[in-house]
Amino acid sequence: MAEVIRRPGAQHGKSPAPNSNGIGNKSSSSSSSSSIDRCKEKRRLRIQVRRESVLAANGRVIPSRRSIAPTPQQDGSNEEIHKQQICGGGGGGMAALEEMRRRVTSYVPVVGAVAFVGRRSKMEDAISVKTNLCSPPINHRLPLHFFGVFDGHGGAHFAIMCKQNMHSILEEEVMGLEKHVGPIDVMDERVLRWAWRRVFRSCFSRTELLALHTCGCCGTRDFRCSCVDRREVLQSGSTAVAVVLTQEHIIVANCGDSRAVLFRRGSVVPLSFDHNPANRADERVRIKVVGGCIVNLDIARVEGVLDMTRAIGDKYLKPYVISEPEVTIERRDSEDEFLILASDGLWDVISSKMACHVVRDCMKKEGPGLITSRSASAATLLTRLALARGSSDNIGVVVVDLNKDNV
Repeated sequence: MAEVIRRPGAQHGKSPAPNSNGIGNKSSSSSSSSSIDRCKEKRRLRIQVRRESVLAANGRVIPSRRSIAPTPQQDGSNEEIHKQQICGGGGGGMAALEEMRRRVTSYVPVVGAVAFVGRRSKMEDAISVKTNLCSPPINHRLPLHFFGVFDGHGGAHFAIMCKQNMHSILEEEVMGLEKHVGPIDVMDERVLRWAWRRVFRSCFSRTELLALHTCGCCGTRDFRCSCVDRREVLQSGSTAVAVVLTQEHIIVANCGDSRAVLFRRGSVVPLSFDHNPANRADERVRIKVVGGCIVNLDIARVEGVLDMTRAIGDKYLKPYVISEPEVTIERRDSEDEFLILASDGLWDVISSKMACHVVRDCMKKEGPGLITSRSASAATLLTRLALARGSSDNIGVVVVDLNKDNV
């Protein structure tokens, strides 16, 4: 609605009476101008607060009080208007913004995680859960959460090193991003996607390099210890599916055949795609271009050895098997229900759809029972179901509840 501003002394649209010289009253004109300026300033502040409230509701960065400060005037009237606006005299806009920041900062997703040896004699799976990992500029300086599942082959070395170090390396990369590439426009979706891909590719590369030269047991460089045989390390590796959860996005980096899925509006949304030579024509082409081959024995294998085309480690199969992850970024939705990350010990015997329906049923229950949370109950049930369906591998499962009502 348009504002109607009446000048002092005006009655029913009539102009103020002129003085004896035929000139309008100067004091009345000055007062009218001041009143109009104050009304305009109030209106400008209301519009500004509404706009910032919409941004906050969409998860955008919440401005400081300074960002809506009015232009100072000589008569000090704007200072008083601003003081009323942020202290409650002119509405609750800033209070709403501060409450939004408080909720985002204090929110921690409920996570259930299980790593089980299963029917194997050795445990080569590892999982990582790091809530409130850091608050980087790329995420409006709000907290982000990290989850990972790592499935070792040829030994547990690379899976253990990923569990111990990947989150720390990721934190270094994301906190130091602007130092290396300059300020990031976090409001530009394309720039944001480019930045996250850069972060994860560097993170996976550094994690692999560290694992190739460091003992996971004692931390000795170049394996000058008796903990592990370096020749075995060079012939081993690990899958890695890592997820970063922010208030706006789900960022997934995948290398190998561990998998991440999202359940949204009753449907399964795949967040990663297995690097399987039998099902990935693009990966077969990439390997052939660099001189490698896919050999079909019992199943399709790179050089007749490894049944995945990407992994961390496996130095003896370079450059055919690479550690560069595929990165997908999914914008969060109010109807997102949960995430599942798991190794192939689960996915070999349970489809993504079945796993999501099992977890959904667990989430609907009134309480977790003897287990700490619905997420933990769901992860445990998935593990037991995989065993019942004949899984012969280690099983690593992480379930992340995205429903804030369950926190």
